[in-house]
Amino acid sequence: SLPSAATDRIRSRIEAGLTTVQAWEADPSLLFECRCLIPFHLLRDDDARVPEGSLFSPGPPRTEEAAEFYREDDASYQGDDLLLKRLTLYFQKHGMAWCNNPPCVKCGCKDTEGVGVRGPVTVEEREGGASRVELYKCPTCNEETTTFPRYNSPRKLLETRKGRCGEYANLFGLFCRAAGFECRYISDFTDHVWVEVWSTQQQRWIMADACEGLIDRPSMYEDGWGKNLNYILGITIDHVEDVTRRYTRQFDNPEFTSRRREICPDGDVISDSIISNMNAGLRVNLNQNRISELNKRSTEEQKFFSDIQKLRKWTNSETYSEGRLSGSQAWRSQRNELGNSKNDGKEVTDDESTIPGTGSVFHVETFHPNPENVSSDFDLSITVMPRSDSKNQRDCIMVSGVSCAVGFPLSISIVVVDEANGCILQSRSFTSWLEASEFINTIPNDRIVALCGDTWQDIDKKDVDMKLSRLGGLLSLLGGLNISSKDTRINCILFIGQTNRHPDWATCSTSEYIYVKTKVSPKETISLKLKTERNTAPRVISCRLFENCMPLKTQLLATEAQKRAAFLSFWETNKSFSGYTTRPNAPVYLIDKNAFPLYRSGSDDGGWNTFHVVPERLVSENDNGIVEDEVAPKFDIPMDSSFFSSLFGNTLLVNDTQVDTRTALHNSRLVAIYFSAHWCPPCRKFTPMLCELYQHLKDEVLPTHGLEIVFVSSDRDQSSFRQYSGSMPWLSLPYENRAAQQSISARFGVRGIPALVVLDAISGEIVVSQEQSRSDVMRACQGGDTSIENMLVNKWFLQIPARSQQQMQQAKRAQEQQGQDQKVQQTQVQSYLFRKVPPPPPPMPLDPSTRIKEIFAKLVAEGMSPNIAAATAISKVTGEQKSPLTSLNNLDSGSLNDGPWSCLMCTDCNSVVSNAQLPTIYFNSANSCTRFGKLMGAKILRDPKRGVIVSIVSIFSVMGDATTSHSDPEEEGWSEVECIYHGERSVSQDLSVTRIVVEKSSDGITDMKLVFGSASKSSAESSGGNKIVLELLPEHDSFDIVGFHGWKGDSGGIISLGLVCHKSQRTMSSLTINVDENNESKGMDEVERMVAKMLKLNGNDMAMVHRLISTANRYLLNVIKGPSTPKFRHFRLSNKISDRITSVQGGIALLTCLGFSIYANGTDYMASIHLWADLDHMERVITHLLSKY
Repeated sequence: SLPSAATDRIRSRIEAGLTTVQAWEADPSLLFECRCLIPFHLLRDDDARVPEGSLFSPGPPRTEEAAEFYREDDASYQGDDLLLKRLTLYFQKHGMAWCNNPPCVKCGCKDTEGVGVRGPVTVEEREGGASRVELYKCPTCNEETTTFPRYNSPRKLLETRKGRCGEYANLFGLFCRAAGFECRYISDFTDHVWVEVWSTQQQRWIMADACEGLIDRPSMYEDGWGKNLNYILGITIDHVEDVTRRYTRQFDNPEFTSRRREICPDGDVISDSIISNMNAGLRVNLNQNRISELNKRSTEEQKFFSDIQKLRKWTNSETYSEGRLSGSQAWRSQRNELGNSKNDGKEVTDDESTIPGTGSVFHVETFHPNPENVSSDFDLSITVMPRSDSKNQRDCIMVSGVSCAVGFPLSISIVVVDEANGCILQSRSFTSWLEASEFINTIPNDRIVALCGDTWQDIDKKDVDMKLSRLGGLLSLLGGLNISSKDTRINCILFIGQTNRHPDWATCSTSEYIYVKTKVSPKETISLKLKTERNTAPRVISCRLFENCMPLKTQLLATEAQKRAAFLSFWETNKSFSGYTTRPNAPVYLIDKNAFPLYRSGSDDGGWNTFHVVPERLVSENDNGIVEDEVAPKFDIPMDSSFFSSLFGNTLLVNDTQVDTRTALHNSRLVAIYFSAHWCPPCRKFTPMLCELYQHLKDEVLPTHGLEIVFVSSDRDQSSFRQYSGSMPWLSLPYENRAAQQSISARFGVRGIPALVVLDAISGEIVVSQEQSRSDVMRACQGGDTSIENMLVNKWFLQIPARSQQQMQQAKRAQEQQGQDQKVQQTQVQSYLFRKVPPPPPPMPLDPSTRIKEIFAKLVAEGMSPNIAAATAISKVTGEQKSPLTSLNNLDSGSLNDGPWSCLMCTDCNSVVSNAQLPTIYFNSANSCTRFGKLMGAKILRDPKRGVIVSIVSIFSVMGDATTSHSDPEEEGWSEVECIYHGERSVSQDLSVTRIVVEKSSDGITDMKLVFGSASKSSAESSGGNKIVLELLPEHDSFDIVGFHGWKGDSGGIISLGLVCHKSQRTMSSLTINVDENNESKGMDEVERMVAKMLKLNGNDMAMVHRLISTANRYLLNVIKGPSTPKFRHFRLSNKISDRITSVQGGIALLTCLGFSIYANGTDYMASIHLWADLDHMERVITHLLSKY
């Protein structure tokens, strides 16, 4: 029996933990008070999965205050998991203050020294639950009156906000519970405590250590700090779990076992018994649903522990190399927690952290934002904005309303769009311009490219310049920006254009954002096809497939082929949807443009598979969905062939035919060795059962990647062997190889027959012993085919060593990727996405003076004035010397330039754009709105020979003229452009420029006029022929036109012109009045618009809308009753109640607009109310809707 001291030690640890977690739940007012202290607005997920335009979208871009809690690895977490990550960091920085030793209460000296410990004696100490009180002496005043009570009361800790790891874990657990997380207290017997939080999305416990401000780093204690762990217990109010194996890779190490026996001498059996008895007592008053949930979690966790127990070291992705950071260095050193880190436990600053790897891509790149419009003319819009201005990283590039940028700060994000149909083809991110330019160089001609870059690394290299110049002269558009010197005034580079084209709408900026909208007329019929994305889930779903197409009960039981057929039939008349996602025993969930990007949902069979429509040329010819009878995996198993060749010899027998051992065992997942003989009666009884099992597995379950058997004979002669082996459908060891037979029998300890030993094909380790295998086979055969399949898949396969399972998954992923790559190369997809890169162009002439004279002579001969010709020649050669750019005059404007288009460049008042010596002109600086006042007109200089404009000067209402042109405005030939208002030249200074009418010839722009006021267009101000109208769209009415930007061609004439705009100060001022009230009103309007859209989609069924909103209200009221109670916040979308929402078109969109979040877990899509949601605001909105509808 267990010594009472050891029993008491384990029990006291559990009881102390139970006291802590029960205190978190004891006072609802304390939870509320604590919840009010959490700055949810700073910690929430900026990339919350809500549709575009939602009332409860994450809100404005991150503030400098919020940026304190953002890290590059945030992308690995979403929703409430990301909130936990940031809450942990917030608490470490602001939740508590670490106390190494308290300052002297008399003189304030900070160097007090500990002199002893006593029990609690004061009322405050007792009421605060102090377990002990540390005593300190002051070396300055020699007083011993300073104390440090180690409080356990969470209310007292919320008042004092200071302590060490015990206080940190206690109060942080209260913060987690107040936020609404399910939390358990983790007690480490080597003197540390922290918490674990249950992730409803990932269905697992996540470690969170508030002392270090880190989550999900279980290797930190053993691998980082160097702790010699023994027992670690997880404790909640209704269960206790031994979680030691999560935090060690040395569990089976004799030294580790010895340390555990110091705590519990009789081993794990006794400690497990104590925990089991404690759990029985804790579950007495639980309902059956909660007990079932706890049992399910425990089973999954024990399976996880069993798998990782077979590992002997932390993987590269798991390893943690830093020592402890919290506490003084002397204190950490005394506890041996500095670890082996090179920084000796010193905190690593953000500047020292590494940048993520290069060449980031989405799991799925190709996605069509508007598949319903590919057969007719459709609008294509693209917006590019700096990352600092976007709600999340994806928003910095948007294509037809789809946020599609991948990347992180200090990277270059590039999105490639099909100019023929508006399909997003590729989305990638790079950390250097060299890598970005190499990718750009592979993009075929005419593709639309959107780019957001906020790094200057290596952009000044000539090979980079040459490749980037394919983007309609991107570097030429950038003008004189001092990129190579990393100009600190420039925040980023934004670009929209085409490869090997220079359309007039191509736009480049270093300011707030750029926007291009054009109408595309397909030149050919575009066929669409469903593309299969295995083990993939969408960002958000739209609704489930409607009841009249396939009832919910049928969807839950339907095969993949039946679901596909139902969707395709439905989609023929409902092309507003982009596809669907499903898994076995789950509904068919429809998706739309909000689904992008698609995420990997795991690699296990039975996971989520997504099917979305894209142009047929982007889909492999043999992609016809998921066919159920394709049961055999397609990847090769990394078998240890050398082991089996040395074990069996070089050959085995198949029907008396010798076969190479490696070939015979190829792609076997398990290799069973069957020791038997014809003369043995038990063998003759067992062999038919084994034949039945083997034949069923080979014919019906896994023809490959399953079980292979090798017969090792104990027959007395060759004839008996041949007769007996002839009745067997598997392989045999040649009878004459008796030495191998004896060696194999001795190796596996075979003392009697029949015997069956099952080995892992990858490692050669025993998976099923001879004692277990015979009984397993007999029971499986008695249970029939289903029992046989379950034995192999759900029992034997699960006993395979974890390391081998990892190798299997790696081989599977590698083969899947290789197979996909091979398919792509065999179809038109590869050539459609990438072009064959031509050889580099010949070097430019080395003598610049000769080149200048050559260009000057040519321009003068064509009639250009000598002064202008000289300036143009010098400017051109300077540009050629800096970068071998593709000549803009060699690039035509492309077919998209012919249709109606509009573009906008918005800039803030702090960006400065200069001209320098490149053949690009920015006609006034972006801060001219504050330096010079309102734009009132312009002066132009024409080339008298061609009649094209070669320079423009802006005229402002104050401080005279402004120009960045190198030409002198007083030179002969300058003239003012026409400025009109209702056809008159008299313009009031109260009016603003609303549009600019530009006339063009083949050589460039020949004339322009400025139109003031908001009057409707006259026929003379409309686009058509050689006339183009530049104007702001209605959605940009809060901007003012403040100037022009564009670039020159080789002849010196301006060949393209765009607008420079900035936020209207008047408009901005009006937006700052009654912000909260306006937001409330605007939010209500958004919801009402969503309801109106729902009514339109569903035949104005008011009763249906009321029923849907009432269902949402029912879930909300449960959360309001207990905002810190986790179980109320999540519900399955396929249950009978929530299906009232899921089955209605627009129902999920309205649900998310009301503040709910949608995510996929392992079994279904779930709806939840984010922990940071404003519940009062949600209630007001829903109450209003219920009264109205």
